[in-house]
Amino acid sequence: MGFARGIAAFNLESEAEIENVDRVAASIGQKAIGAIRINPDVDPKTHVKTTTGKKETKFGVDIERAERVFEQYRSLKNLRIGGVHIHIGSPVYEIQPYIDAVKKVTALIDRLTERGHKIEWFDAGGGFAVNYERPDQALPVTEHAKALLPLLQGKPYRIAF
Repeated sequence: MGFARGIAAFNLESEAEIENVDRVAASIGQKAIGAIRINPDVDPKTHVKTTTGKKETKFGVDIERAERVFEQYRSLKNLRIGGVHIHIGSPVYEIQPYIDAVKKVTALIDRLTERGHKIEWFDAGGGFAVNYERPDQALPVTEHAKALLPLLQGKPYRIAF
């Protein structure tokens, strides 16, 4: 558990947030844990205003520089980076963007693990579409599971959606 207020983990969007959480934790004599939000540069094929996983959006750390960010903040005294999370957009009607994002991020986690980083969890986000106006608008969640579970089976970290 992190801060005295019961914060289990912080979702860290940027280097500035990583530094701020570490600084605040130090100032109150606490340890914090967090997960870096990775921007996997995947087009979720949804509305431009709710797309958050493409490189040009302002959310998260670009996947190209993620390894450098993990290395840069490897030895913080008051913040342990133990997870990775993504959120590519909402509502996402297709499965392929999730497949692409999960493949990119699990490969990143594999590389980080080889370099000695302990990734304890991967939060693959949300944004799955639901049926609002038509009963056939969104795929059942079981279809997402069929596509994604084989990519995540046997991984040594917890998975969240």
